[in-house]
Amino acid sequence: KDGGPTTASGDLYRYASRFGEVVTGTLEPVSTLASGRLSGLAAARASGLVAGRFRRPTIPIHPISRYHSYLKVTGLRLWSLVAPGGTCTATITAEQYLYTQPPAGSFNGTFSPPPGAQTVRFSIHQVAGAALFGPHFEGTYFVNGVAAGSVYLQWVSKYFRKCTVEIDTLTGAVAPQPVPAHPSSLAAAEGKANEDFRTMLASAGWDARIEYDETALPVPAGVTANACWSSANLHALMQGVRKPTTNLDAEWRLHCVVVPATMGCSRGIMYDTIQVPREGVASFSDDGYPTSNSANFGTAANQTQRNTPRAFMRSCSHEIVHGFNQIHQEQENGADNSIMTTTPSVADVLGGTASGDPGVFPDDISLEVNDHVRHHLIHMPDICVRPGGMTFGSGHGGTFVPQADRYTFAIDELMVTVKVEHGDVAIGEPVLLLYELTNTGTETIPVPADIAVEATYTTITVIDPRGRSKEMPPYVIRCESAGLTELSPGASLKAETRVFWSTEGFAFTRPGTHVIDVAVMWTTDGVPCLVRGQASVAVSTPTSTGDDEAATTLLHPEVGKFVALGGGAPHLTEALSRLASLSGASRGARADGARGGAGPKALRGFEGLMPPSQIELDQPRRERATGTPRQRSKSASSSTSAAARRR
Repeated sequence: KDGGPTTASGDLYRYASRFGEVVTGTLEPVSTLASGRLSGLAAARASGLVAGRFRRPTIPIHPISRYHSYLKVTGLRLWSLVAPGGTCTATITAEQYLYTQPPAGSFNGTFSPPPGAQTVRFSIHQVAGAALFGPHFEGTYFVNGVAAGSVYLQWVSKYFRKCTVEIDTLTGAVAPQPVPAHPSSLAAAEGKANEDFRTMLASAGWDARIEYDETALPVPAGVTANACWSSANLHALMQGVRKPTTNLDAEWRLHCVVVPATMGCSRGIMYDTIQVPREGVASFSDDGYPTSNSANFGTAANQTQRNTPRAFMRSCSHEIVHGFNQIHQEQENGADNSIMTTTPSVADVLGGTASGDPGVFPDDISLEVNDHVRHHLIHMPDICVRPGGMTFGSGHGGTFVPQADRYTFAIDELMVTVKVEHGDVAIGEPVLLLYELTNTGTETIPVPADIAVEATYTTITVIDPRGRSKEMPPYVIRCESAGLTELSPGASLKAETRVFWSTEGFAFTRPGTHVIDVAVMWTTDGVPCLVRGQASVAVSTPTSTGDDEAATTLLHPEVGKFVALGGGAPHLTEALSRLASLSGASRGARADGARGGAGPKALRGFEGLMPPSQIELDQPRRERATGTPRQRSKSASSSTSAAARRR
């Protein structure tokens, strides 16, 4: 109870037995502080059901493909009227949201809409003296008031979920290490001398195992370790160095790689939503805290992360919790001194004009999540938060995480202008999207400092000719410095991205007019805000056998991942092979004059993704001499100012 309201939820998984389908899972009761976790048949294994009565129970991990439903508990009755000598029963009532597994090639399944597919009820009583490791309950499971089976609940742990974080460090880098516990921290209250990743996740009610695995990884060939790293190089490094036996069905495991990089690249990045959602994050020990990001960095100003241990632990923790699908607090309840607020905003909260004490950063940094994020990490469905589950951002603002209505700006206040480089594209062609947020009013307005999709404030949705929507989540989360800034009247912020493929699939797979919707969302002074714009793209019908073959060749997930990583991903050999085959056909066409010397139209969208020696694109000689359209637009349309790009 802990003096506050009680919240309860559960996750159920499907297993088969000789007696038909059996649903097993966990039920999570919690209030403001941890009050424990109950597990129904928590020791279920892939071979069948093993009741937890005679073995020490553990927080369960079940295969993703067996995820069955989410329980939103709406009623708890912890008493009953009984005759002398009778059995006292308790009742738990919940809305059950059935989960439909995602189609092949996607990771986001769907839940039944509110108020759930059915109402379920557990009528249970405590069994005295039968459990070896803690109290347990037995009873009947009702669906819409009809008895549908039995239930067994076993005490498991004071924690709600568990995970493993593997930390690998490149030669020349330094990984974050435990730091002295702040006097006001939960760790200090529990008598711990230090705070670290484990105590940080314990503040969310999670039991974390931290593995400092490789400590001197060799620098990959062709990579400059002390320069800014590309997402492709980070992804290739993760695939080569993470634990070979990683199985996200058997454990919730997140990989963190620490590399040197340099000042101005990014303090950290959640780069991996490519192969499987949210497997990997990176931290950069030689980036740091330039005063261009905040005037309130105190003694950390212009220092590298390796030289500011508490701030380094906070920054790396921020990326790790991103890996568990948590977003910035500037997008939810506003900036505060907690893990999921961006670093510059934490500095400003601690050392802004209100406090007049810029020295509180980094000494007074909190290495804990706030109550809002804690609630998400405990009560979002398993499938939303576990690595390998749903894509980044899923669940926020949806059924299980209700949010207040957002304030929508009028066009005479803020406006998003959306443009595409080419309005008529071929199937299989990436679309270069350019968008601009402009203050069209007469007053300064607080807005996100970085509106690139990687900074998570911007959502891109493609609406096909049939009116069906497909969100295109970012492949890389690069947002450690993505706080708010003051946008003056007439001032603008610009960004660009390629719209082609995401973990939800390809954006343009059929002819007809598609609409690209760009929505920028944030929260300021407790008020959720929204401004959006749209552009149309005409996807043309293939007019030749070559265009048909190009579409078939390019609409392959490996090519999608190649584009998502911004090109330069030599470890994606299938993508390179497919692109090389088309560029070869294009050169052959020019040699023999076929199709008027033109290659497949779709290749135009890959301009700038591969070196000319690997793929030769059909573009006018004048453009080769003066720079490609993308290069020209990029020089004129950077994501933000240089200061805002710093991480």
